[in-house]
Amino acid sequence: MEKNARAENKVAVYAEHYLNLIKYLKKEIMVLKKILRRCFVQEQKKFYGYGFSKNHLLKGITELLKNVPSNAIVVCESNSARLAIEPGLFIIIKNSSDKSIKDSCKQVYHFANKVIKSDGENWDFSPERIQFNNNKWALREKATAVILAGGKSLRMGEDKSLLQFNGKPLISVISSQLLPYFDEVIIGSNDSKKFKFLNLRVVHDIEENKGPLMGILSCLKASDSDVNFITACDIPFMNIPYIQDMLNMASDADIVMPVSGNNRYETL
Repeated sequence: MEKNARAENKVAVYAEHYLNLIKYLKKEIMVLKKILRRCFVQEQKKFYGYGFSKNHLLKGITELLKNVPSNAIVVCESNSARLAIEPGLFIIIKNSSDKSIKDSCKQVYHFANKVIKSDGENWDFSPERIQFNNNKWALREKATAVILAGGKSLRMGEDKSLLQFNGKPLISVISSQLLPYFDEVIIGSNDSKKFKFLNLRVVHDIEENKGPLMGILSCLKASDSDVNFITACDIPFMNIPYIQDMLNMASDADIVMPVSGNNRYETL
């Protein structure tokens, strides 16, 4: 009888464990559903399950994707798959009360575009920040992008920000790349009229003729965000994944700046 009682107690403990696990998974699935709801409304839904060893991840995923239309909205739940492919967006949902990280997640943790913390009831992230535009996933950061355009372009001889690039003003090319990923994009310049066509907020220097540092200070004071990404007006290609990595690092630092191989600071 005592042995049976212990066995029954063990079964009861296991049952409680799995019930709690199911409850937790249901809550995590609700997070995912809220993120995806806008994407899948009135759309045909297909779900694929797959299983193959880590040594054959790339081959297996390649075969799987042959069955998926090129313009399909794809969501994949897997840590290991990130070792084989680079998705448009890689998100980790972590239990805020559990500091441990399972091994498969540790391997890919540094790849995460965003780490969302959840206590099972709430999470520190709004699903509406995930968008799907032009067949691409986009994560709109709780941050402001600042484009410095207050220089006099003395060496160039003409305004760099308005140089034509693929038929558009350079500053327009830059801002259009940043807009889907930030709450706001602002322009640091003392000439509001020149950039009126952008329909973006233009911030004047607090004191004129003090150089780019004054432009940065003025924009930081005017920004509504605690986190701000600052770049120049003469860089036509924005490396969005790299910028997102920098923003993730910003949670533990006052300033994040790229450094080249010879330990030189690289401005953006």
